[in-house]
Amino acid sequence: MLVGPPGTGKTLAANVSARELGFPLVSVDTGAVATGGATYLKRLLTRVEACAPILLYFDELDKLFTANTISGEESGSQQILGTLLTWLQDKRSAVFVVATLNRLDALPPELTRVGRFDEIFYVGFPTAIERKQIITLHASRFDQRYHCVDSPLSEAQWRILLGKTVNCTGAELARMVEKAARKLFHQSLPIQIGLHELLVEREAMVPLYVRDTDRILAIENRARYVAQPAAIEDTSIYAPLITTFWGEI
Repeated sequence: MLVGPPGTGKTLAANVSARELGFPLVSVDTGAVATGGATYLKRLLTRVEACAPILLYFDELDKLFTANTISGEESGSQQILGTLLTWLQDKRSAVFVVATLNRLDALPPELTRVGRFDEIFYVGFPTAIERKQIITLHASRFDQRYHCVDSPLSEAQWRILLGKTVNCTGAELARMVEKAARKLFHQSLPIQIGLHELLVEREAMVPLYVRDTDRILAIENRARYVAQPAAIEDTSIYAPLITTFWGEI
């Protein structure tokens, strides 16, 4: 189970998992399951097991359990939950299950206990070295210099850029690079993406963290003591220094 803000790469992680396992990926439309109910889910799971080995991907799983007592969706959600819990507990087929969601607190506690999903990971905002890798990956699609060992940006320039992109999602970083390349293309200039071009697009962008800080922090705080971090600790030269009230350590 992968929980975290939108745009941090949860869907990408599911696709990469399927590729690494060598399994076909089947993406479940949670809206269709909510509409079709437990009967629809049972038919779906039967067909999925017939295709095993396979990776079954539930996108935005939390939307299945947004109960509404007025419309009667609560009873439907309980039936779906019962079907899903029984299947996860009893299944013996080679079906690898990945679910992504934004709000961990929206899920019933029965669904998050050990035995239903083996691991719960929090996919947060990329660390400094991860932001550098994401920017390099997307910039290399347009600027061949980023394929070389020696980056076109100096260490000082990378520090400036990484400092300006704190709490930007991977999707936002990709969009920033793409817009910089597109602007150079439309100006009939060589597509050489430097610090200036990237900073211009960063200043023009309003990240999700800035637009919805309270809800993003709520997602992180609720998942902190339940999920383990998906990323390893950043020990690169670009990692921010540890500070205290008395200054840097």
